Amino acid sequence: MKLRPNTTLKAVADILGCEYIGNPAHIISGFNEIHLVEKGDVTFTDVAKYYEKALTSAATTIIISYRIFKTT
Repeated sequence: MKLRPNTTLKAVADILGCEYIGNPAHIISGFNEIHLVEKGDVTFTDVAKYYEKALTSAATTIIISYRIFKTT
């Protein structure tokens, strides 16, 4: 899903009520599944086995559930 207009990392984090690491002005242009992401997109994983796939995807922003780190 492409965003029109683009938004920022801080704006997305504020909407989701989550913490972020990085530049608050980082531009986000869309949201997508790991296997469909493009540069500028956000992807999400809450399953440890997909963590590496998310990191090596084309996504420029990754949302990771804290639960992954608590269970590994």
